[in-house]
Amino acid sequence: MIELPVLRVGSLPLRRASPGLRAVAWLCAALLSLAAPAHAGIGSELAEWLTRQGAAYADDLAGRGVAAVARELDELAAKSTSATVEQMVKRGGPGALTLVRELGDHAPDAARLIASHGETGTLILRQGKAAAVATFNQFGDGGVRILAAHGPVEGQRMLAVYGSSLAEHAAQLGAPQQAVLRALAPDLEKAAAPVQATFREKLAQGGDDFVQWVGKRWKPLGAAAMLTVGTLTAYKVGDGIAAAMPNPATNPGAFLTWSLPLLAVVLIVAGAWVLRGTLHEWLRARAAR
Repeated sequence: MIELPVLRVGSLPLRRASPGLRAVAWLCAALLSLAAPAHAGIGSELAEWLTRQGAAYADDLAGRGVAAVARELDELAAKSTSATVEQMVKRGGPGALTLVRELGDHAPDAARLIASHGETGTLILRQGKAAAVATFNQFGDGGVRILAAHGPVEGQRMLAVYGSSLAEHAAQLGAPQQAVLRALAPDLEKAAAPVQATFREKLAQGGDDFVQWVGKRWKPLGAAAMLTVGTLTAYKVGDGIAAAMPNPATNPGAFLTWSLPLLAVVLIVAGAWVLRGTLHEWLRARAAR
């Protein structure tokens, strides 16, 4: 059997020493551990980084000193993560830490917002403060994208009308589709609850395809006729593409222009498949030699 080394006080093993000597030994060990330098957290590194950026970050330091800012950042990292705080400081730009600091209990979530969206997140936080943080908590990155595209007032209004159905498709909806939703929001606000629920359901199902379908019918029909449960339930996923497709019988030139990109994609995929088979056969024949 291997005997583990025994801690000694002088020539005596610690377990054989008197209780008084054992107490003194453990007290000395405790004092030495307290005297050892503590491991520096992310705060020290980031505070020093801020001081190296010059006058642009003076407000973030706010005359507090490197040590005080380091402690502040370490406390923030303990409530979120070190990676979040690092991204917030380095991606958020001047003023990011000041904004987060001003939000008190909302600071950890504000740091996450800026860490995810960089200087755009800082701008949104400056405009919306606690309301922007609440939007981020409720709708995530998609909600922040809507605020960035439409501002705090219209963005909040659109999210109130369309909810998570809009936030989840925010990255896929182009400017024309978002413009349709923004223009339709005041009318949908006045619509009955079942109509609003049906619209959100169809938006969640079809995303930009549904908005394309709505855009083609909204102005000819008018908002009153468009915003009914019967009209909205007629939509099926894919109808928006069909609505955008020109009629080949009445407008063959426009149909050809519309279909060329789709035809090109089909040809590329088919060509890649044929090339894959040819290459596979060539490699098999070469290996058989």
